[in-house]
Amino acid sequence: MSLSRSSRQYLGVRAIQPPDLQYALRAPTSNDKSYVKGTLWLDTDASTAWMWPGSGSWIALGSGTTGAIVTLTGDSGGAISPVGGNVDVLGDAADGVSVVGTAGTLTINVAAASTTQRGTLETSTDAESVTGTSLLVAVTPASLTARLASPGAIGGTLPAAGTFTNVLVNDVLSMDGGAATDFIGQTTLSSGVATVLNTNIGAGDHVYIERIDVNSSSALGVFGYVITPATSFVISAYDPSDASVQTDDNSIVRYFIVRQV
Repeated sequence: MSLSRSSRQYLGVRAIQPPDLQYALRAPTSNDKSYVKGTLWLDTDASTAWMWPGSGSWIALGSGTTGAIVTLTGDSGGAISPVGGNVDVLGDAADGVSVVGTAGTLTINVAAASTTQRGTLETSTDAESVTGTSLLVAVTPASLTARLASPGAIGGTLPAAGTFTNVLVNDVLSMDGGAATDFIGQTTLSSGVATVLNTNIGAGDHVYIERIDVNSSSALGVFGYVITPATSFVISAYDPSDASVQTDDNSIVRYFIVRQV
């Protein structure tokens, strides 16, 4: 029904109140403006209702399946209709989620995760994993590699230089050996004496020595050692009868250095 007045309005055929009702097989468009303020529009095809505010755009009244919001649907539970005109949107404190409403806006907040609270957190950088002090980031497999390469204190004790190189403890203890920085190796006595260069050895270290081959020695001695810290250690074969060096001992020996902590 258009904005023009009916010639029979005085008979009550077209009263201004209540508002007019317009029927159509479509929704109103921006071109549908020549209507009295408050006119209702019923789209009989989509079963939706609209109201004309007098200017601007038609207001959808939310009936039917389109137009204004009729229900809310989450991940589960199906479509939820308002109860008393309201639909609650709630958080979960256990998961650190809260919903705050102010001035027509619902803000969903997620707490930062901690040792006692589930929530959001970022993944760590290599440096953060190596430092090992942050409570706000999570270690990833990638940054864990950096931590294992520089382990820091283990069991309350700081390992030498924070470095473990090729240590495998399962059925077999495996470690690097033979170099001047390693704590395991092999050497051969010459006239009862062998000097082993080692830049990592300390004054309080223990050197365990075993003979693996007499190597055509005509006499065998009892092993002892003297350490020069950060430089070397000297293995000597002593004659047990007089504690002199047994010069006829040319044995091949293995050594194993252990540092007491």
